[in-house]
Amino acid sequence: MLSTAMRTNLSARICHRVDTVKDFLHLFPDGRDLEVSAADRELPAGVAVTAIGTMRTPVRMHSVYLPTEACWQINEALCQTGHQIRDPPGNADGPELDKAA
Repeated sequence: MLSTAMRTNLSARICHRVDTVKDFLHLFPDGRDLEVSAADRELPAGVAVTAIGTMRTPVRMHSVYLPTEACWQINEALCQTGHQIRDPPGNADGPELDKAA
């Protein structure tokens, strides 16, 4: 069984700049009719076209690249404030909530 949050994200689509319209249409089949496109050579770095959850019409979004180390630092900060965390992917026992939290 998948959680509601997981099921909601299964339909998420995010596309950063691609080389051809064909590549963009692979992710957004109705992309020829959209006002935005990831095949636009003017699309700035860090900007993507996205459709997430119940959002029907794709829109542009701005994203930020975080190196792995920064993600671990954020995770550590959340742990220190008492938030529940999950083990990293690939754990042999599967994801479990931190018992100490």
